[in-house]
Amino acid sequence: MTGAVIEELPPAAITSERAVLAAAMWSVQAFKEVDDRLSADDWYRPQHAQLWEIMQRLSAAGVSPEPGAVSAEAARASVDLPHLVVQLSTAPLGAGSVGYHCDLIVEAATRREFRRTLERAWQRHGEGAEPVGLAEDVIAEL
Repeated sequence: MTGAVIEELPPAAITSERAVLAAAMWSVQAFKEVDDRLSADDWYRPQHAQLWEIMQRLSAAGVSPEPGAVSAEAARASVDLPHLVVQLSTAPLGAGSVGYHCDLIVEAATRREFRRTLERAWQRHGEGAEPVGLAEDVIAEL
């Protein structure tokens, strides 16, 4: 395997991240559909992860994660996300496809983890690690 193969793996599904966040802010049903399928680690952009954590906190407290509540909670937590919340709250709503976009986010997060694992293995290979040991380590990490 070469570094070029690793580079070909797409790192993110930004359009899907935005679609899920927008749909989840406008539809409690959309939020509930993906809430237990996504964690902060699945998001490529740190601001998206922060926004998702805020939405999950609100929901856990019994508050609908709608744009106004999300903005207020972000401000209360001193997280600078107002531009992102406004941008996402005016995005076209696609609550019906939120599960599809959720799958793309999880798939991209899996690719990123796979890429990191391969990069570590490739580095260890360059340091003289045994191929069998590398393969076992990669399998264990995945």
